[in-house]
Amino acid sequence: MGVNALVSKICVQNVKKDRGLQHLGSETTFTSSYSDILEDSNINCIVELMGGVDDAKDVVFGAIKAGKHVITANKALVANFMPEIVQLLQSHPDVRFGYEAAVAGGIPIIHTLQGAYNSDTITEIAGIMNGTTNYMLSKMEAEGVAYDAVLKEAQDLGYAEANPSADV
Repeated sequence: MGVNALVSKICVQNVKKDRGLQHLGSETTFTSSYSDILEDSNINCIVELMGGVDDAKDVVFGAIKAGKHVITANKALVANFMPEIVQLLQSHPDVRFGYEAAVAGGIPIIHTLQGAYNSDTITEIAGIMNGTTNYMLSKMEAEGVAYDAVLKEAQDLGYAEANPSADV
């Protein structure tokens, strides 16, 4: 993709837990405090993969205010706070906010719409653009699997959230 990235810090709950990431090298350190990342002037982009909303919101808003680009796959964050994020980005015009992985099952629809249709006015997109729901409906239709069974399967495969109330 033409991007050369150095992962310099990773925020985790337990810094002592082995994650099998030795291939990242000695340049990568682990911290249990996201402020270590937000306050590091050498870091210019933050990838937020925490899940949940409260801490993730603090990280994303803090990163934007600090002039750091943000990439997230956090559906709940985008769904609940996109207007506020857009407003904050207006006062930080050099900061990019990537959220495509949080939308439409991760298919590159945002990039496509912004690039190929940037002069069009799109007012609505209709359809089921949720990978979890598409997976479940396909299994239910093709194989006659019951909702509860296919939901458990989707959770076991990591497609559905543990609490699927906002996912399906």
